[in-house]
Amino acid sequence: MTELLIGLAQMRCEKGDVAANLAATEDALRQGAERGAAIMCFPEANLTGYVDPTVYPEAILRADDPAIARFIAMTGTYHLTALAGFIEVNPGGPPFITQVVARDGALLGRYRKRTIPDEEAHLFTPATTTPATTSGVFAHPAVPFGVAICADIDNEPLFAEHARGGARLVFEAAAPGLYGDQATRDWRAGFEWWRGECQTKLARYARANGIYIAVATQAGRTRDEDFPGGGYLFGPDGACLAATEDWHEGILWVTVPTAVASPMPLADFNYHLPPELIAQTPIEPRDASRLLVVHRATGTLEHRTFRDIGDELRPGDLLVANRSRVIPARLRGVKEPTGGAVELLLLAIRPDLGPDHWEALVRPGRRLRAGQRLAFGAGALAAEVLDRTEAGSRVVRLEAPDGDVPAALGRVGAVPLPPYIHEPLSDPERYQTVYARTPGSAAAPTAGLHFTPELLAALEARGIGVAYVTLHIGLDTFRPIAEDDVTQHHIHSEEIDLDEATAARINATRAAGGRLVAVGTTAVRVLESAAARAIVGATDVSQTSSGGRPPLVVPFRGRTSLYIVPGHRFRAVDLMLTNFHLPRSTLIVLVSAFAGRELILRAYAAAVAERYRFFSFGDAMLLV
Repeated sequence: MTELLIGLAQMRCEKGDVAANLAATEDALRQGAERGAAIMCFPEANLTGYVDPTVYPEAILRADDPAIARFIAMTGTYHLTALAGFIEVNPGGPPFITQVVARDGALLGRYRKRTIPDEEAHLFTPATTTPATTSGVFAHPAVPFGVAICADIDNEPLFAEHARGGARLVFEAAAPGLYGDQATRDWRAGFEWWRGECQTKLARYARANGIYIAVATQAGRTRDEDFPGGGYLFGPDGACLAATEDWHEGILWVTVPTAVASPMPLADFNYHLPPELIAQTPIEPRDASRLLVVHRATGTLEHRTFRDIGDELRPGDLLVANRSRVIPARLRGVKEPTGGAVELLLLAIRPDLGPDHWEALVRPGRRLRAGQRLAFGAGALAAEVLDRTEAGSRVVRLEAPDGDVPAALGRVGAVPLPPYIHEPLSDPERYQTVYARTPGSAAAPTAGLHFTPELLAALEARGIGVAYVTLHIGLDTFRPIAEDDVTQHHIHSEEIDLDEATAARINATRAAGGRLVAVGTTAVRVLESAAARAIVGATDVSQTSSGGRPPLVVPFRGRTSLYIVPGHRFRAVDLMLTNFHLPRSTLIVLVSAFAGRELILRAYAAAVAERYRFFSFGDAMLLV
């Protein structure tokens, strides 16, 4: 499902200095535009500062004040939605505390604070429930959202009202002041107090109403008051999904799923493929395969040979390839003690469950229950079925008489070929890339099968770099989309590794104007997962201050379940090298997200007409 990037500003807002606050707001909007944010939320009264209206009368603004008009115009300049706070003139009494909401240069509406603490009742007017002035739900095209302001945190019915009104996300814009002697102010105590308020109350509201709640708070010292800061995102289950670590200024970048996505019928990702075009054996040499170059900007198609790929690249470009190695994951053996035939396909090692624990597909599956013992290679390797997963696979524990499971696996296992390949493979290394190093995959990252050591050296001699990441390919390579609507499909997590040196090289390439060329869909998922990680939770002042640009990717070792469908905003992929994929698969959906479904299907039709070879041992396409 597509995700929405949101910035929660934790910022210092000087009391009464509207011009300075407006400039700081614009700087944050600029950062949001650079990152591709869809929504930016600013703290309570960020434009005027959280002022005592009797002390700072000049900071009380009309709804049509030029400063408000300037803020609304900024959302058009930076092409996003934003919420900003100010103290608003109330002709009938003390002022309101208001959050103005604008998108793409147009006013969407205002929300006026409903809950005023007793100690401030003489300073501000709580809003009535008149929809024209306090409507809290805004019909954003991706995620309808509501608004609450600071002390509204104690107004639990308000959050329920937003949820009933269709909000899937509520923004809490806050400026909880820290009173007393500033010289002895304990900032940590103030920060921890506000965090406790949010975690105790907002987490409960999120869980009770099945909504996301995002918090943006004023931070820092002003002329006569301090503010603790605190950015948070709570999920529909009440879990805190992201949080600032301290009270310093910065922006917390978070993502939330969009609202119900437009249906994408699975049938829209189908095409006709004559069976004889499914490659049964690899071509020799590797780089003699054909290359269909697809120009996304013009729709032009070029027919080339893979060894000429360097002609489509430029000095300074960086190939990012997956160096995962296919393991001998197919095991044929017997059940004990009956001797009935059994087959295991190891999908992913699961060290989180215990030593030598694996997730596997089994055949026959229905009869293999927990506790069943299996034997392979005349006892050289054994397995015990431990559990069944939600996806229908099994968790098994492998055992070897001498304790060396990897060695035993190498002796009795076979490299698993996809089910559409019926010819035996004379050389198992032809189902490995020449740079494969890290064992762990149940299938090859096939876009890399076309490279030879000589071609890689020739590309590097032309100034085209190569960097390596790891994604161990597991269950979803073998699992088709079962849903009629592709947006309702979910993929399982796979292990990835992008180390610090490689992340630095990727960031340096983009900073120098080079292009990032993902070698295969697995490299795409590593890059996009690391790019998402770079923006979610980032609050480093050096990365978010004026003139500073955030890193494109950060080192990431863990698991990703990123599922890319049309509508995804690619952040770390400029070109994509890929093979031709099965109809109605997650992989053809992914390449359609990058190049457009219509162009992809036209390119596939041209490849069929030109008799290209398809799937794992087939030809390649370069999306530029």
